[in-house]
Amino acid sequence: MNPGKQMIIIRSLVPGCAAQLDGRLEPGDRLISVNDVNLFNATLAEAVQALKGAPNGVVTLRVLKPERFGESSTDGGQVSQVVTFT
Repeated sequence: MNPGKQMIIIRSLVPGCAAQLDGRLEPGDRLISVNDVNLFNATLAEAVQALKGAPNGVVTLRVLKPERFGESSTDGGQVSQVVTFT
């Protein structure tokens, strides 16, 4: 990871928002992209800008999920998932 950069970890979801109602995003998930904006080693400000700058309509989020009980992975305990919201 680059100095000054950080992992963008979802800590909570806004009650009643599309992400919370959908149920696929959970606290602890690591946000790695919004649409085509790579946030893998982004600052919090860059992540906020990507989320606020997403156009109305379909938004695609890519997240890394912590390894869940019974799942195996080959990428250091992370399971990648694409989540699309409208």
